[in-house]
Amino acid sequence: MPEDAPTAPNSADGTRLAPAVIVAAVGAFLALTCLPGVHWHDTGEFAATTWWWSLSHPPSHPVHAMWTRPFLWLPTGDLAFRANLASGATLALALGLLQPLLRRWAPRLPVALTTLLCLAPAFWPAIWLQGARAEVYALMLLLFVGVLRCVEPLQRTGDARAFIGAGFLIGLAGACHSLLGLAVVPLTVVVAVRARPPARAWVLAGVAGVAGLLAYAYLPLRAHAGLDAGWGNPTDTARFVDTVLARDWQKNLVSEGTTGLDLAANAVAFTEYGLDQLGLVGALALGLAVCVALPGAVRSGAGPLAAGVGLLVPVLATRFFYPFDAENPDIGGYLAPALLTALALAAFALGRGPRWLWPVLALSPFARLDWDPGERMGSRAAESSIRRIFDEVPPGGVLVLAEYGTWFQAWWMRALMAERPDVLVVYRGRLGQAWVAERAARVNPFGAAGPGAVRLAGFPDAFDPSDAWFEAGVERRRLGPLADRLAPAGVLWRAAPPAGRAEVEAAWYARLPAEGLIDRDTALSWAFQHALAAETLLAMRPLDELRIRFHLDNARSLLPGHGDAMLDDLEARLREAVSPAPQGL
Repeated sequence: MPEDAPTAPNSADGTRLAPAVIVAAVGAFLALTCLPGVHWHDTGEFAATTWWWSLSHPPSHPVHAMWTRPFLWLPTGDLAFRANLASGATLALALGLLQPLLRRWAPRLPVALTTLLCLAPAFWPAIWLQGARAEVYALMLLLFVGVLRCVEPLQRTGDARAFIGAGFLIGLAGACHSLLGLAVVPLTVVVAVRARPPARAWVLAGVAGVAGLLAYAYLPLRAHAGLDAGWGNPTDTARFVDTVLARDWQKNLVSEGTTGLDLAANAVAFTEYGLDQLGLVGALALGLAVCVALPGAVRSGAGPLAAGVGLLVPVLATRFFYPFDAENPDIGGYLAPALLTALALAAFALGRGPRWLWPVLALSPFARLDWDPGERMGSRAAESSIRRIFDEVPPGGVLVLAEYGTWFQAWWMRALMAERPDVLVVYRGRLGQAWVAERAARVNPFGAAGPGAVRLAGFPDAFDPSDAWFEAGVERRRLGPLADRLAPAGVLWRAAPPAGRAEVEAAWYARLPAEGLIDRDTALSWAFQHALAAETLLAMRPLDELRIRFHLDNARSLLPGHGDAMLDDLEARLREAVSPAPQGL
């Protein structure tokens, strides 16, 4: 048998057992290390919308909701923990399915080595986080691996059934995350063109892809579910198309700094991020081993190599042309398929290299075992933060939020924990959209004839003055005369703040580090809250320099070792505001 020919599965050498071992080991590891409850970003949203079978932000990710919902029946932890656990089980399954693919690509490598390679990504920070929190990216990784498992026999033998299966999985991926689902299409098409399956297979693969996309029928069927824990109302053609294409959400992905983006700096940032996953020593060792083995791999047949690069490039491209933010946990979700592809390419190359390189391949991915540099594991700081915000709002009050993360946590708190149903919660960034009022009108006690719909229609005048509480960062230009009357009252702002508000505010923030583990996301979120408060105070007169410096100093203390352009700008504006005017000659 030729050296590069695939080996047949053999239960004696553990080939059939290896995927199950990987699934069990990774699943147990993630069950022990996944986040204990709700977290920042989209975790509260996905937990709440999954429980209510409602809609998350565009494109609504219906496949994720349907896949995750059964995990919420597990008799362990709270519902947010179960949603996190679903991602861990999904990632474990993805890594288990990757092992036979590595065996096919690198048949000379021992089963134990390919098993180790598939265990390693669970310890990489970017990939571990996708299995530790409620998000779509673990499921997307499973679908990516499934597509690769179909593409491999299509490339090798022209298997028409594998082509049809790839079409169906691509359709499901598109109904889970439309942008990442689209990124897999070029790989499959290129391989299919080279494999030349019959015309009938092309037609059936297209039909299978459409069948996968039919999961979007979930949107109009569940458009009114979830009370106020749901996004949009895609019940007509225009709204449905806008949701599927994520037109409304794309505005949040492009920052004002996108114009004039430094692509060279972005490339460096991407490279540093990738190297950080294995640590410098591990990345250098693995890179050196690949460079030594790559010439032989190319000579022996570059088909799998080309297939891997075909997946790597479009996935990287989906985020390369946006400003890179290493603190954004979604970056790891976008790059997870590329990281797994890089590992598979290393196995492919070294499987055709000298045997003395194999120990390097086995140890390099484990050179860094710090899977949680953000100290998220075990942290409930996000949960306590949203509870403290709600504690400030009296019964029957109105809470106007300024940040998506806080809003989505409020969904979790009300939809899963049934807490504070008496509070009307609105998000200022969406107040002008009809679906927000439509959902608010369905929430008790704010019915169609109640104050919810009336309040939203009369914003901002109807939010003045006594029972409305505002999160820092609500755009002042949209508040009219109300803006000049707002002042801090704890962490929230009111038009009628209580006496001694400075002491209340300072005491509120002082509680943050005293209430348990402060993970990186919580520190960043509260640093941003401080910055927003300082920015708002800078626009008010008379200027309260002491309170502004209080917020800027606290923001700096939450960002040790990190520079921050926003804080630098605010400090420069404060210096300019308090500097005496130059005397004329």
